[in-house]
Amino acid sequence: MKLWGELVFGSGTQARRNVLEALCGVFEPLRATHHSESEDEAGQPITSADDLTGSILWAKGANYLVRSPGGGAVECTCEFKVDPPLVQAFMKRMATLAPTFGYACAWEEYLHRNQIVVKLRTGTLEAILGKDLSKYMPGLYWLTLLSQSLSHRVPLAELQTAAIEDVALGGGMRIFRFHDHPTEWRERADTLDALCDRLPGVFSIGTVRRELALAKVTELSEYFEFTRRWQ
Repeated sequence: MKLWGELVFGSGTQARRNVLEALCGVFEPLRATHHSESEDEAGQPITSADDLTGSILWAKGANYLVRSPGGGAVECTCEFKVDPPLVQAFMKRMATLAPTFGYACAWEEYLHRNQIVVKLRTGTLEAILGKDLSKYMPGLYWLTLLSQSLSHRVPLAELQTAAIEDVALGGGMRIFRFHDHPTEWRERADTLDALCDRLPGVFSIGTVRRELALAKVTELSEYFEFTRRWQ
């Protein structure tokens, strides 16, 4: 089972350094020990945060990609190779850096929540949508980390009712667990799909798929126009 996650922080050099230092200081086996510029390069040992020129960090139990697209928010993408309780502990630890938003889930749940597949005349394209935090909360996942700054007027009581666990972490951060184990996402998919559809301020892939079916997108230009609306 592939566990996937992402955390989004503020922008700037200091924010990036804080994230890198945190990844080098978390508990084993999730502590970053090597870094590289690309996945094809051999990882170089990390001796201090000042060494971190590469954006890819390697740990025994995870791989991390830390980047700031366009010089904006610092994004930390995580691929975990450990059991779910360690992922949950990691997310709580990283919440001390006050991310704007974060999630962790099975890779398949992430695709279900944010991916569309479009068949064009010239072939098939895939797109990941709903990541613009200025417009909405990207979705609801096994673990969903939410800050007060990204409320988007999402009714907190609705999330608390749907979650099997809701923990206040301090500093306006909360972590919700929507199913007991990440592999159980299929049993909860219909419930969370309906919740994403219904709640204001939450991205809904169901809405996108329904609009896509009506739009009858077949050309590349139509595909780019359609997906641009849902970034």
